[in-house]
Amino acid sequence: MTCLPRFSSQPAASVVHQGDSAVMSCEVNPDLVPFTRWERNKEPLILDERLVQLPGAALVISNATEADAGLYRCVVENVGPAKASEEAELQVLPEPEVVERKPVFLRQPQAVTRTAGENVLLPCVVMGYPTPSVRWMLGDKPVQDR
Repeated sequence: MTCLPRFSSQPAASVVHQGDSAVMSCEVNPDLVPFTRWERNKEPLILDERLVQLPGAALVISNATEADAGLYRCVVENVGPAKASEEAELQVLPEPEVVERKPVFLRQPQAVTRTAGENVLLPCVVMGYPTPSVRWMLGDKPVQDR
């Protein structure tokens, strides 16, 4: 008997200004994450440096533009029929005339355990105006780019 995937979190409607970032949640069982993809307005979403799917299946939209506005859903395609999450609307507003907006963390790194030598991705998504710069620290020492 094939079990249909269940979503433990669904994408939620979001409003961002042009140039800001948005995170659309989609949590499924970890074994189904590789079979997860995103759609905007029921069309497959092409991922690139601005549109990134995180290891947990959430979608990060960086430097939002008017073209990013629409209805988003995540889709799990495994054995059997595809299953889609609920749709969530992303609205993109014109750039605000505000001089400054304090940084807000949309996604923060969380503790992970890995075997030595394994890769790890620690998502960090911050928005604000002007665009915040992110600096990584390990304890009290800066992490060097490789």
